[in-house]
Amino acid sequence: MTYRTAGLLNQEECNDTMEKGQKNMFLDLCLTAALNGKQTFHSVMMELVSISHIKTDLVNSLVDLHQHAMRRGFSADLPTLRSVFQSAPAVWTIKLSERKTSTLLEVLKLQSEKKQVNLTDFSHEENEVRSFLQCLPYISQLSFATEPSASSEDIAFLEMLFCAAAEMKQQKGVNTLELLLSVCTYKGIPLKWKFGDFLLDLYSSKTETDQNFSSFQSVLQSAPAIWFINLSKRKTSIFVEVLKLQSDKKQINLTGWSHEENEARSFLQSLPYISQLR
Repeated sequence: MTYRTAGLLNQEECNDTMEKGQKNMFLDLCLTAALNGKQTFHSVMMELVSISHIKTDLVNSLVDLHQHAMRRGFSADLPTLRSVFQSAPAVWTIKLSERKTSTLLEVLKLQSEKKQVNLTDFSHEENEVRSFLQCLPYISQLSFATEPSASSEDIAFLEMLFCAAAEMKQQKGVNTLELLLSVCTYKGIPLKWKFGDFLLDLYSSKTETDQNFSSFQSVLQSAPAIWFINLSKRKTSIFVEVLKLQSDKKQINLTGWSHEENEARSFLQSLPYISQLR
């Protein structure tokens, strides 16, 4: 058993080493092609992907290539390389767990226009989340691959983003919250139209996270004056609790509600915190 286990571990290490070696060779060839211009880069990259077992696409290859070029001592400011990095499409699908957010930021900075970014995965490390906030000025729309259902992981990541943005506002006076609200989508719809629902989901999942409460509270209080809320699939009691945390009364536009008597009675408790119910 011991020999077999050791053999399996050695095989896994060997596979990892081979994968890293293959990836480095792939990026070396891509870099050589990139130094000859974007036309050469695109044709060589597509050819390499078709004949190798490396699963990647243009955008992820460009982000990896930027990191690889810096490691090899090439500057991204070289005119030829810059034109290669600027040849990225308008929509980016990125798996952030496999690369540094700082590298994504550097590639975004090189673009001539803002990009639509779709995250398929992300890091929950605080430094990476803070680093991602710096990407927002270069993003036109931020969405998540698991939409329109919006998983608890998406909610947790959004909570970390909003809490980090709230802390930046408290500590440095930088209002990243508005920028975050303007670019994010939630369950397939711009977050600014679903922010009321997002806050209720966030409050419901609060017990599962361990964020600084003052930051979390400032996120809950950053809601717009008008809320669009669907109460048909959630507890009205949570809606009341979130309303209680607001610094002023809100205008509520109900898009759905429960016909249960208990829920209707519970909703009556929210009236002191509502300016208009329409």
